[in-house]
Amino acid sequence: MPQIYKRKTTRGASNDILQRALEYMTTNNTSVRSAARDFKIDCTTFQRFVNKKKADPDAVFGYVNCRLKNMVFTPQMETDLSQQIKQLAGQFYGLSKSKVQEVAHLFAKANAQHSP
Repeated sequence: MPQIYKRKTTRGASNDILQRALEYMTTNNTSVRSAARDFKIDCTTFQRFVNKKKADPDAVFGYVNCRLKNMVFTPQMETDLSQQIKQLAGQFYGLSKSKVQEVAHLFAKANAQHSP
């Protein structure tokens, strides 16, 4: 019979719940522990969130998708590049991998984009 993992911690809350708890705490002038208890979140997690929010009100919390952060081209630029590569492949009976990389690098340079 397989074992079923049972989560043993109460830590880890969504950003939405943490934000609502912070608004509740500031409007009702309650303590961190009582606001965390009311929203059923861990007080240490909530305290860390409050401290970070006090230090930088515009800070972004949680997971940020690395793919979007490290994108070189915008989606519109990607479609333009793919059309250009298809056109060149049709003219020259296909393109090698190195030629596609070279075309992408030149495209990034022409559009003043950072290319790795």
